Amino acid sequence: ISLYAAWSYVELAGSPVSAVRALWMCSAAMLFRAFGVPSRAEDLVGMAACATVVFEPCVVSTVSFQLSYGAVCGLVRFGPSMNRIRTWKGAFLASLRTSVAATAGTLPALAWWFQDLSAFGLLVNVWALPWVATVVAPLAFVSAMGLPRVSGLSGHLGTQASELLLLSLKPFDVEPLHPAVGSFGALVLAAILVSRLPAPASGVLALLVLCLRVVPL
Repeated sequence: ISLYAAWSYVELAGSPVSAVRALWMCSAAMLFRAFGVPSRAEDLVGMAACATVVFEPCVVSTVSFQLSYGAVCGLVRFGPSMNRIRTWKGAFLASLRTSVAATAGTLPALAWWFQDLSAFGLLVNVWALPWVATVVAPLAFVSAMGLPRVSGLSGHLGTQASELLLLSLKPFDVEPLHPAVGSFGALVLAAILVSRLPAPASGVLALLVLCLRVVPL
């Protein structure tokens, strides 16, 4: 039933890359559990990427694929352990670390495609992601289902929740940073992501790479 609900949600959402990735990961996790086989997060991400590419090979060259899989790779590589969240302070620190990990995972694609980096992106994510996940997304889902009597109300509340979020983010609407690292810098950032360097060393090296400037010939 859970798997059917997940497939239905992905179809309803229009099958974006991020939702398809999550669906394949959930399917693989359920398959492993059904056969009593232990699995690691790295295995699930790898299987999801392979399944996605098999059904749509050209998707690997898109920015959505690279950002989605980059973010989840960053979470696997640097993300916090959910078992350690026992207090509000722990939840806040875990949320901040999650934001850092996801941002680190998307750095190669951001540097290559956009050469943009938000100055306040980490702090914004700590507030915006939980709000979207717990308020905006559920209201949007109920509204999209077209249920009588509650669909219109859910759509209205979802719109108000989105506007409130955008209003709260106004103070952080500043010019982004523009790291011009070039193709070599983006490749180094990707290598850092998949390396086994300790997190502090990876962070220092990534900051050094982001300070690079491509000199025209």
